[in-house]
Amino acid sequence: ISTVSPSAGSTAGGTNITITGTNFGGSCGTGGTVTTVGTDCVHTYTTVGNSSFIPPVGVSNVQLLIVAGGGGGGGYISGGGGGGGFRTVSMSVGPQTYAVTVGSGGAGGLVNNCGEKGGDSAFDTTTATGGGYGDGGEMVCTGAGGVGGSGGAGGRRGQIGGTGNTP
Repeated sequence: ISTVSPSAGSTAGGTNITITGTNFGGSCGTGGTVTTVGTDCVHTYTTVGNSSFIPPVGVSNVQLLIVAGGGGGGGYISGGGGGGGFRTVSMSVGPQTYAVTVGSGGAGGLVNNCGEKGGDSAFDTTTATGGGYGDGGEMVCTGAGGVGGSGGAGGRRGQIGGTGNTP
């Protein structure tokens, strides 16, 4: 495995997981949408929900780009949702099936309600945290945005946004 590459274009909620590699010995393994660029095999997962990845025989390491769903913005005079967290990881793999989860983008809040937190995305035990929700207007929510992935959601009317937790 030599590179990590984001998938082209946007996906629902800004979510995706991409696995890129070289020297797969003619086989790319299975899982997601598989494309090749030169000698690189790229597995891209954009459908929200659970899936799997099976590396080809002889591959012992993969590089991952894991992106979680963004948080939904609050309704009416409110804060925007936070961006989904991300992880870039080099990981040892063996001849087994690995769980892949693609998190959804959080729904926006209606009228004075908070938005929803974005869904977490994961490969095996490595997780990217979904973005924090945006606060709703008119005192319905807490006044501060929710804690989330790569940045917390903004609060309403000058309230503080939630904290991010992706390094």
